[in-house]
Amino acid sequence: MDIKSKELSYALGFIWADGWIRYSKYHHEIRVECVSDDIEIIQPIFNKFADWRIYHRNRPNRRPQSMLALTTKEMCEFLIENEYKPNSSKPANSILSHIPEELKSYWFRGLIDGDGCWYHKAASKYSAKRQFSLTSNYEQDWSYFESLLMSFNIKYRIDKLISPKGHKCSRLYIENKHGFITLGNYIYSDFENYPMRT
Repeated sequence: MDIKSKELSYALGFIWADGWIRYSKYHHEIRVECVSDDIEIIQPIFNKFADWRIYHRNRPNRRPQSMLALTTKEMCEFLIENEYKPNSSKPANSILSHIPEELKSYWFRGLIDGDGCWYHKAASKYSAKRQFSLTSNYEQDWSYFESLLMSFNIKYRIDKLISPKGHKCSRLYIENKHGFITLGNYIYSDFENYPMRT
């Protein structure tokens, strides 16, 4: 694939975070499922480079869910070749090598929109709590994201967490003002001109 648009770059980042691939002899499909409010925001971005189908479902005591789906053997094969595999812990270096430097911030924006969280709360007139976190599977190799942060001299930490119910995850945190603002400026450098998810 020749990645030339910010929309495709963003979608590839979002799929890395929240998508999955159905690939067999008879099925070649990419799916992304979220709450319907979020799908409404990202659907126009995804439709800039392909015609995604959309499905909706409502479950008791849950927010309405929607799913985008695209049947494409070529793109499925490309993603699988570049480590888009279920529960993969490998770094994203392979897919990032296909994305032009000027479009990489959109890939990271899609990733963060899928699996990241920005938190800011003013504690007083003179201080505020800022925290960014990015969550992945327990054995995640974070080297690709660490390289980005080191290029901006951003301090971070990585924790491996196990919930009381046994759910495991790995989470990267930024809790300093410089890192919070610097990463935000990189990810949302043209936010006013091209709003995506907030």
